[in-house]
Amino acid sequence: MAGSEHKGYADGGVGSVARFNWVLGLACVEGGDRLYAADCANSRVRMIDIKTGRVSTPCETRMEEARKIVFDRSVNCKPESVAYITVDRGVMRWEVDTNTATGIKWSDRALNMQIDPSAIANLSSASGLLIISCMNTDSIYEFDPNTGDAQLLAGCGKKSSAFGRSLHTFADGSGIEARFYRVFDFVVNDCERHAYVIDNGFNRVRRMTLPDRLF
Repeated sequence: MAGSEHKGYADGGVGSVARFNWVLGLACVEGGDRLYAADCANSRVRMIDIKTGRVSTPCETRMEEARKIVFDRSVNCKPESVAYITVDRGVMRWEVDTNTATGIKWSDRALNMQIDPSAIANLSSASGLLIISCMNTDSIYEFDPNTGDAQLLAGCGKKSSAFGRSLHTFADGSGIEARFYRVFDFVVNDCERHAYVIDNGFNRVRRMTLPDRLF
């Protein structure tokens, strides 16, 4: 559809003429005709026209090590108008209509948690809250993009690996009793109020029940 085996950065082309470098996340909206890619090594969000295959960079703001991207699905937000992107040690908010991207400032509590976000998901509810995972602690957090505050949902919330090995053993359980290792990605099922987690380090797909307050 777009790109080739040659890494790089090139817009304007169709198919293999375009260049990407380590795409980690994709997003689109239901019924939309555009696909958005978090192009990590190029630190950009790229856009692919699904009908023509043409690639462009809709926002020139640098998004350091862009990892995952989601569009705001809260009931008060117009579809495909606001996106959240996890970047190196932070989360950015992109206002698509005005093409403005800004970093969300962590609250003091979240800053002390030393969160380095990787995966991100949102909810089709009025809360506007996001779910993020952390590369440093292999934990999952509730994140409020309006205040920059975070709250631990699952995992220990502390450094979890050293020299490429987990400091913990696998454990299911409620909240902080659970142990993850290398959380790669997850999806949220709003109807079931569950998150399904790819736990690469422990070679499992995990199911996590989300608290009612998120909905």
